[in-house]
Amino acid sequence: MSFLRVVCGILVHEGKILVGQRSEGLWEFPGGKVEPGETDAQSLERELREELGIAVRVGECVGESEGEYAGRKIRLVAYRCVADGIPLKSTAHRELRWVRPEELRLLPLMPADAPIVRAWLARTV
Repeated sequence: MSFLRVVCGILVHEGKILVGQRSEGLWEFPGGKVEPGETDAQSLERELREELGIAVRVGECVGESEGEYAGRKIRLVAYRCVADGIPLKSTAHRELRWVRPEELRLLPLMPADAPIVRAWLARTV
């Protein structure tokens, strides 16, 4: 079975990281699937513009993981992003929250996001 490639953005503002809560109550970094013909950066720029209404500059890769969501195997690749503004709403999440890095461990995370959190925390310690 092949993996669906999904990208997510790590947005940091004043020492806090943006996460979004999905309808089922789990938290994740904002992003989405890579469409055919898109690079990871193009996909992430498009997804964050659609979901959060912001433009971003995609930076370095933070980590990647594999998981399953809705019966599909996904490969999640996370990138640090710099936004041109502060997102106030999301079309894909029921809530957005800025959390301190150590708070990430306390949130119920989407399975593919948990290894990304560990990778991020290992880089920032």
